[in-house]
Amino acid sequence: MAQPEKKKKRCRRALPTKVEKLMLDRQRGQRLLNSHTRIYIAQDFGDQTAKMRKNASLVAEYLSSHFPCLVLSSLERLPEDKRIRICTHPDMLVRNPSMPSVCLIRTDKILSEAAQQELEDAYDALQASPVRFPQALMDQNRSTTPVIRLGTWTPYSKSPVVTRDARDVASGGLQKSSAIPAIDHLLIVVKTYIEAMLYQ
Repeated sequence: MAQPEKKKKRCRRALPTKVEKLMLDRQRGQRLLNSHTRIYIAQDFGDQTAKMRKNASLVAEYLSSHFPCLVLSSLERLPEDKRIRICTHPDMLVRNPSMPSVCLIRTDKILSEAAQQELEDAYDALQASPVRFPQALMDQNRSTTPVIRLGTWTPYSKSPVVTRDARDVASGGLQKSSAIPAIDHLLIVVKTYIEAMLYQ
């Protein structure tokens, strides 16, 4: 007697949670950042800097007068369309731990056009929401420009605290509950695309 055919169990993949989705977005943002970054290791550098206008002739004149043995044509030209980090050589850090680990960084063009648009849209949505800015303090040591502090901070405790400006009135904050989604969305966009640059 033929056995009845067993029904195959269909595996249903669970949808990613909000935290998992955020982690995936951050990984995409980090990959985008890495693809636009060029890292160089400085063998040596001095302890002085020179400030001048963005002018190739002025730079060449300065280098020729201060480093007469330097052949300008032998210098490597850095890419114009990449994010650049020039790091201190590890041997130099061993000899002098007080030296900075990064001696030069250029951070232009690190956000894709899509990321820039998402950030602008999130900011516009925040402005269109009933978000409340705290009253500017009339203090000679403070700016009178209204400022809103969103997110978390750690004043004197080990655990981060959500700022009052980012909480609703029901939880002792400043905002109407209808403004919280726009605040959360802006913070998620900043965390996804910008935090990777600051804390890489």
